[in-house]
Amino acid sequence: MKTNTEFSFLQGGGEMGKLTREKDWSKTPLGSPDTWPQSLRTTLSIVIHSKFPMFLFWGPNLICFYNDYYRPSLGEQGKHPAILGMRAEDAWPEIWHIIKPLIDQVLNKIEPTWSENQLIPIFRNGKMEEVYWTFGYSPVFDESEKPAGVLVTCTETTEKIKALEEVKSSEQRFKNITESTDILIGLSDETSKATYFNTAWVEITGKSLEHLLAFGWADLIHPDDRDSVLNDYLKAFESKAEFTSEFRALDRNNDYRWFLSKGTPCYSAEGKFTGYISSSLDITSRKKAEVEVERFKFIADFASDPFILMREDGSFEYLNELALEKWGYTAEEAKSLKVPDVDPIYHEELFKTTFQRAQKEALPLFETLHKKKDGTIYPVEIQMKGLSIQGVPYMFAIARDITERKRIDRKLKASERNLRLMIHQAPVAIAILRGSNYVVEIVNKHSLELWGRKENEVLGKEILNAMPELNEQGIKALLDDVYQTGNRFVAKELPVEILRGNQLETVYINFSYEPLYDDNKVINGIMTVGFDVSDQVKARLKIEANREKLNVVIQASELGTWEYNLKTHEINYSNRYLEIFGYEKDSKLPHNTFLKQIHEEDLPIRQKAFEEAFAIGSLHYKARIFWPDNSLHWMEAKGTVFYKNNEPYRMIGTVRDITEEKNIQQQLFEREQKFRLLADSMPQHVWTSDPMGNLNYFNQSVFDFSGLTQAQIDKDGWIQIVHPDDREENIKQWKRSIETGEDFLIEHRFKRYDGTYRWQLSRAIPQRDEDGNIRMWVGSSTDIQDQKMFLQELEKQVKQRTSELARKNKDLEKMNKELQSFAYISSHDLQEPLRKIQTFASRIIDKEKENLSEKGVDYLSRMQNAANRMQTLIEDLLAYSRTSTGELKFKRIPLDQVVNEVSENLKEEIEQKQAKLEVSAPCKVHIIHFQFQQLLTNLISNSLKFARPGIAPIIKISSKTGTGEQLEPKRLQSDRTYCHIRVQDNGVGFDKKHSEIIFELFQRLYGKSEYKGTGIGLAIVKKIVENHNGIVNASGEKDQGATFDIYIPTLQQID
Repeated sequence: MKTNTEFSFLQGGGEMGKLTREKDWSKTPLGSPDTWPQSLRTTLSIVIHSKFPMFLFWGPNLICFYNDYYRPSLGEQGKHPAILGMRAEDAWPEIWHIIKPLIDQVLNKIEPTWSENQLIPIFRNGKMEEVYWTFGYSPVFDESEKPAGVLVTCTETTEKIKALEEVKSSEQRFKNITESTDILIGLSDETSKATYFNTAWVEITGKSLEHLLAFGWADLIHPDDRDSVLNDYLKAFESKAEFTSEFRALDRNNDYRWFLSKGTPCYSAEGKFTGYISSSLDITSRKKAEVEVERFKFIADFASDPFILMREDGSFEYLNELALEKWGYTAEEAKSLKVPDVDPIYHEELFKTTFQRAQKEALPLFETLHKKKDGTIYPVEIQMKGLSIQGVPYMFAIARDITERKRIDRKLKASERNLRLMIHQAPVAIAILRGSNYVVEIVNKHSLELWGRKENEVLGKEILNAMPELNEQGIKALLDDVYQTGNRFVAKELPVEILRGNQLETVYINFSYEPLYDDNKVINGIMTVGFDVSDQVKARLKIEANREKLNVVIQASELGTWEYNLKTHEINYSNRYLEIFGYEKDSKLPHNTFLKQIHEEDLPIRQKAFEEAFAIGSLHYKARIFWPDNSLHWMEAKGTVFYKNNEPYRMIGTVRDITEEKNIQQQLFEREQKFRLLADSMPQHVWTSDPMGNLNYFNQSVFDFSGLTQAQIDKDGWIQIVHPDDREENIKQWKRSIETGEDFLIEHRFKRYDGTYRWQLSRAIPQRDEDGNIRMWVGSSTDIQDQKMFLQELEKQVKQRTSELARKNKDLEKMNKELQSFAYISSHDLQEPLRKIQTFASRIIDKEKENLSEKGVDYLSRMQNAANRMQTLIEDLLAYSRTSTGELKFKRIPLDQVVNEVSENLKEEIEQKQAKLEVSAPCKVHIIHFQFQQLLTNLISNSLKFARPGIAPIIKISSKTGTGEQLEPKRLQSDRTYCHIRVQDNGVGFDKKHSEIIFELFQRLYGKSEYKGTGIGLAIVKKIVENHNGIVNASGEKDQGATFDIYIPTLQQID
């Protein structure tokens, strides 16, 4: 016996093929698959390999089979996969009363069934769901040609039904729009009689609806256009075709306006012609807007899914009744049919290739065309698969008519376009606001650009919430007035502030608010239509502002303006023009009067300037004029020539009084002559240059020293005087001064007439005008040969002195090493005898105290105390020496970290004194770590040592940063940053006069009997601060505590 997986008809088929193979059919009424009849095998193979949803009831028990494409209809947490192999009555108890009669009809009467968009609830996804289906039941015959099963082909149409409902809703919205739009909409019945005109017709024509319906609309058409329009209209009715026409018609003011009209035939759901719908767009003042209206068309007869079995030669082995019915052939006619008879795009080679490919794999779903017997071509969706029956290859196809689906898609798109076409394709900003809260329902791209918003920022939102900047600009009051009164609002060049790119921008808008009405003539929204005219308004304002600025500039510059007609010799001039020629304002003088005032020597200059002006288009000349009082003045004239037909006909220009300017130029010339006379009398070399650095004057001293002439300098340049080794630096420094405006200063050598070189100190200073602009450079070169020789001798002596200092530094290094040796001796050789004295003294006191006299004990205690003081002195001296020796390794570390380390080391002394340590030291310092630990240890120890009796010590340590200029000590570098560290206590303090000497070695302000110490601790503090390039100050008062202020750089400069 074969296993289920060995049967070829069960191979493949995806998930359901796998589940069918794996099921133990021996436990079902059908038994093992090897006992199944060929008819069941063939049908089941078609089912599981099909990409159409299919279900099969088989046998007396109506055992259930289904494929992968039916499986999604069962949902989740429902019947799948339990109903595979189950009796139909057990599988479908909730709808058995519906499907049982259909199954009986197929099996008993051998009549196929067809149900379209039928509501059949089923249990799926864990609950009962209302589901719409389009399905057909067909009999499947066994080998005895008796019905043995029912093949169900079905499609869930729930989404389609929802889409149809949406279409109806869209159609209603479209009708609402026709009443609120200014497009002229009309309807007619199948006899061409007008049945409806929208409000726009009445408003534009001024005629009543009754008048228009009584063929009055045709009377409005211009006589020249009427026959043509009516002929197009009537011909369209005869052919049931669309028509388009342009015509003129009278408006309510009896003026003709142009309209673009388009008519579309309408059909009922049964496909019956019901008349026309026409739309007429006023194209007198705006662009054509297309309105396409299509009525939904439904298929008159039942949709079907034909099953086709093809041979390799393209003939048909089997066509089911649905296929024959669809194509319009009888069973007898089908015997001679081949694929090319029903496939209008048949290609023989492609068919052969497809047939061979289908034997190996299931072909992907595709769309093509089928042709009926009467020649009708319609679209289908095809699924193909190869199969073998008794070793003969076949290819079966299931062809679903998708005409309905294609039409539904077109209808949905057309309906949506009808609703939004006018808005989205309009060349202006249009939006529809719904409700009293003005929610944005539709908005086109021009509105979004105008509003400065994206679609998702406004669509479905209240406009005043989406654009809150409008609330303070009175927009809501305008909207409310239109919404409440129905009065249309129109504004031109209204300035509105709109938030664009996080910045308020003022735009100027021409816009209108139009009320929209529902079926009950109640206002339910507002249509906004607007144009952004900001560019035009701003351009106009800019022109006006520029005109005012030009007038201000002309007045401020004291220019006189004139306009001269070259044909009539008439001249128009301003009051300033009169003043420049010495006349009172508003004087009326002929052009010849002004010409006579020009100095006779300057008339040729004027004549030449005019000749050049006619050639190049611009006029410029300067001339002297005599005023009526015979005083002499200077004026400058400029102008532009205007041409007509390539001939000059007009000139416009200005005149300027330059008398004062000419006087200043004369004074400057005289001063320059004096400067040259003075410079030539000086022994130094004096020279000048223009602002660009080009030398243009040398005094006589330069020529006398160099032996060169002006012509030689002009030819080879002044740089030839400079020593070749100094030229590069000379040019570099001179260029830098020219670029930066800084003084030029350099020492270089000049070549004398006898060929020798002498050192010169050259300096040049820029001469600036009142605005700070450099007008020229004045320089001088002074002979410093003698000073240079003196400096060279001085440098020689300094070099000798430097050598001596290096030798002494070497000696100091040697002494430093000896000091380190001394420190080692102090720490080891000197302390060793002291430790023995201290040890033996302690033993004597501990063990022999009873045998000593009272005076002996006192002497021994004094000896022990002296040894202890000596040890402390040696340790302090050692610490002091370490501050001057050793490698200075700096690192950046938080000051409060060092304070914590020291306080931890002094923990027992702090607790013994019951002292309180207050620390606020956020500075990060650049220090020698162990030295700074020593510094803080000494200062805190001093505060503990010099505490006032009976008063717990309070030690405050704080820090802050600042520049030397901001901090108090004057010795700090002003531009350097310092950390100011303050250590303050409440101890015995000291007299102010001792604030300097306490840092000296062995200085004690209190007796040994009162406070122990060596007088070295503060000297160590000062030495450590100096190692850090810092300053330490002490201040205090008797019994008021002491304060130590330390200033060290936040960043050390390490060589």
